[in-house]
Amino acid sequence: MRALELTGQRFGRLTAIRYVRTVPGGRVWECLCDCGSVCEVRGFSLNNGYTKSCGCITIERVKSTPLNFRHGMSASPEYDVWSSMRERCDNPKHEYYADYGGRGIRVCERWRDFRNFIHDVGARPSPKHSIDRYPNNNGDYEPGNVRWATRTEQMRNTRQNVFLEHCGVSMCLTDWSEKTGISVARISARLRHGWTPEKILSTPVRRRQ
Repeated sequence: MRALELTGQRFGRLTAIRYVRTVPGGRVWECLCDCGSVCEVRGFSLNNGYTKSCGCITIERVKSTPLNFRHGMSASPEYDVWSSMRERCDNPKHEYYADYGGRGIRVCERWRDFRNFIHDVGARPSPKHSIDRYPNNNGDYEPGNVRWATRTEQMRNTRQNVFLEHCGVSMCLTDWSEKTGISVARISARLRHGWTPEKILSTPVRRRQ
C-alpha cells in the first residue's frame, strides 16, 4: 500500500511514523523528531530534503547566530506569529489593536528582537498552535506568560470565560462540562437561573422519554 511507503524511514532528524492524510500538495506524514517533538510533514518535503527536522535545527542555528547577523527565519510560521503579535500591540491601525495595544497589552523589550522571542518560546509544535498569553490573559507578551496553545486551550483562557467554583476548585464551564458530562449550555442556563454551584453540577440531566 503506497500510503505506508515512508513509515519507519529517516529523513535528517525525522522518522516517518504514519500516514495521516492526503492534501492537494501530496500525502502528509506524522514524524518523530530526534528532539522528541512530533510534527506533520508532506512526503514531498521529506523526499526532497527540504524538511529535515521539526524546526529545531533552525532554532539551534538562531540561538548560535550573533545578534548582528540575520536570523534567516523571516519566511517561517514563527516569524509570522511574532510579527502579528507586534502589530496587534503596536499599530493603532491594526484591526485588533483595540483588544491588545488599546487596552494596555505590550510586547516586552526583550522580544522586540525576534531572535530572543524564538529562543524563549521555541518552535511552534504544530500548525494548530498559536501564541497565547498564559496564565495571565490580561498580562503582556513576556517570558513566563506565553505558551503555544491550540484553539481549544485558548478558548479556555479568554476574558469572556465564565468560571465556576465548587468545593474549592475553580474551573471554566468547558472544563466542568467535561468533568460532569453536563453540557456547557445546560450549566450556563442553570447559572442564569440562580442555581448554586453544588446544585448546578450535581443535578442529573433529565432525559426525554
